[in-house]
Amino acid sequence: MNVHRVKFGSIVQNGLTTLKMAVLVAVCIIGVVFAATRAQTGASSAAKDNLGLNAAFEPGKDHHDFANTGMGFALAMVACLWAFDGWADVAFLGEELANPKFAMPVVVLVSVGTVAFLFILVNIAYMMVLTEDEISSSHALAIDFAQTIGGSTVAGVFAFAVFVSSVGSANGSILTGGRVFFAAARDGRFPAILATLGENSRSPYAALIAQGVVSSCLLLLPGASFASLLHYFAPASWLFYAATGSTVIVLRRKFPQVERPFHCPLYPLPPIVVIIVGLCLVVSCVASSPLFSCAALGFVFISYPVYYVVYRETVSAISGGAGSGGAGVGGGASSRGQLMSFSTDDIKGSGGSAGGQYLDPEGDYDANSSLTRRDAEDTA
Repeated sequence: MNVHRVKFGSIVQNGLTTLKMAVLVAVCIIGVVFAATRAQTGASSAAKDNLGLNAAFEPGKDHHDFANTGMGFALAMVACLWAFDGWADVAFLGEELANPKFAMPVVVLVSVGTVAFLFILVNIAYMMVLTEDEISSSHALAIDFAQTIGGSTVAGVFAFAVFVSSVGSANGSILTGGRVFFAAARDGRFPAILATLGENSRSPYAALIAQGVVSSCLLLLPGASFASLLHYFAPASWLFYAATGSTVIVLRRKFPQVERPFHCPLYPLPPIVVIIVGLCLVVSCVASSPLFSCAALGFVFISYPVYYVVYRETVSAISGGAGSGGAGVGGGASSRGQLMSFSTDDIKGSGGSAGGQYLDPEGDYDANSSLTRRDAEDTA
């Protein structure tokens, strides 16, 4: 469906997201009603045991000593933070937003805030219904929650809701991830065929198909499972998040005169925190799952020599030529379509890249190399 049309894929994604949020709100309401009902009947309440003021300090209660196992906490954070990973995916669509300077910060702040709010409320709802032992031994909290509330029928409904949620998450990753292949190919870093757009759909179908092939290959590896994919994905992604945080500091020092449409409050604290957290999570992943983590990091590090050997001429041109515009940093680059404070136009000069591969001064896209204004409006 993402290959068929950008608009169609975004409609499906919005529908799945709305349904997912409705289910999460329902979980919160059901948890409160269930706990209140049990409290009125005088029955033993998991809410009192888990959320009472004295619960965390009850003498003799086993709270699992994480003081000496900080690695366990770090691993738990990898899985928890995956729930918020959409903040990074939205950046892949930045070039297609009609007004990224305004829309990008609003989308990130609202979405992350909403996810954090629902994340906390849903976990409180689980703790209102399930005991500590049930939570610690559960393999699917939502299903166990539903089983306790209404038996197998309600559990079946929640299982379907979890399926819909998973489809929505996968569709969002497909929609955004293909743009990385497309952008890299458009810049000459990947095979040019991956920068192909559908004649009628104007979607990067070749990049989306290539992404599907790579994902399928990972799933076909011996011993592949959700847990193994998490161990494969987490160290590589957090390594790049840490690297991205470092670029904010490096580029601000190296190119202080470049216009920056996105502000960084309390700079340089945010990028430093991202770097530290990212590296700590990478280390914890390697320590807990060395095989998959080292495979992922090895793949990343192997790409460096391959990149510089295969594309050494392009790299030299970018680092030394600074484009036909004269100055190494373009002073007249449009802020429309910039994903970060440093755009491709900034690298290549005020003239932009040859052939109109990037946004022109009016914000339109070249019909042969990028997405059209219509697709930008559809995505927005």
